[in-house]
Amino acid sequence: MYTFEETLTGNVKAADVWKLYEDVNRWPDWNEAINGIELDGPFESGSTGSIQVLIAPPLGFRLD
Repeated sequence: MYTFEETLTGNVKAADVWKLYEDVNRWPDWNEAINGIELDGPFESGSTGSIQVLIAPPLGFRLD
């Protein structure tokens, strides 16, 4: 299983960052390695989906 975690610190509102993350269709706008993404349900813990990146077949994911 692949796990990804990243931490950044900045002078922004958590709600503004959350809006970027929950709009998965815009993820390719700020990450050039993403070719496409599908989320099966709402952007909340437990939801699953798949992501297509440049160098790999589609990868399943679960939001935690």
